[in-house]
Amino acid sequence: MAYDQNIPQPTDTPAASQPQLLANFQEINTLLGVNHVAFNLADQGKHKWVTFPEQVVAPATLATEVALFGIQSAETGIEELTYRRANNGVQIPITERDGTVNGWSMLPSGLLLKWGQSTVNGAGTIDANGFGKAYTTLYHVMVSNASDTVASDTYVTGGTIAGTTFDVACMQRTVANSAVAVTFNWLVIGV
Repeated sequence: MAYDQNIPQPTDTPAASQPQLLANFQEINTLLGVNHVAFNLADQGKHKWVTFPEQVVAPATLATEVALFGIQSAETGIEELTYRRANNGVQIPITERDGTVNGWSMLPSGLLLKWGQSTVNGAGTIDANGFGKAYTTLYHVMVSNASDTVASDTYVTGGTIAGTTFDVACMQRTVANSAVAVTFNWLVIGV
């Protein structure tokens, strides 16, 4: 029997309404049992997990509320957990991530992390917008040489950031002006 919100009526006797009232309590117990700890257990009232059905459009938010929801990402093409600020504010993807060797991820703050592996011969320019979600501004570049096929005295250093690109120089510490070809890993942060 389905939940009946119109029970009891003023003219109903308890005996007549008893089957509907019992059915309502059973429906409520079934409803609360979905993703929740059941009644009469130590953690009752708590969620076991939270499930977000995919939304077609982002939910509206008032000036005093925020929303957490699942919606398909234009970047990854799959449903991602997304946060929306108050007053129908900006939507910030929380779980967007793409790529392994070259990849990117959104942070809940709205910062965009990108990482990659590149090869340069002495020096080069890396375009951080060469794949994945585009930056509008880069804030910082951190470069490290993760290759074990180059001499131990080889270093990779980041140079000037220009728009969404950064310059890289690869040198040997023990030999003056000795540019070398190096495959290295990089990480950039921006919005």
